[in-house]
Amino acid sequence: MQRRFINRAENYTTPSLILMGVNLIWIFGVIWVWLGFGMVLITGLVLNHLINRLDQHLQAREAARAWPKTETLPD
Repeated sequence: MQRRFINRAENYTTPSLILMGVNLIWIFGVIWVWLGFGMVLITGLVLNHLINRLDQHLQAREAARAWPKTETLPD
């Protein structure tokens, strides 16, 4: 069996975020043409709310993981 070193994976975070922004723009454009600007605003607000809830959930999970676990004391 040969030993091969594993190379580092490239960081594709920035290109992924740019592509997500481009997709969001054209999806908002389709919603605007199809349902009007009001629905674009509502969709943006719903997406913002969902992103904020996800952030709160991730922060709570991180805080729970960092919180020291205490053992119960005998009575």
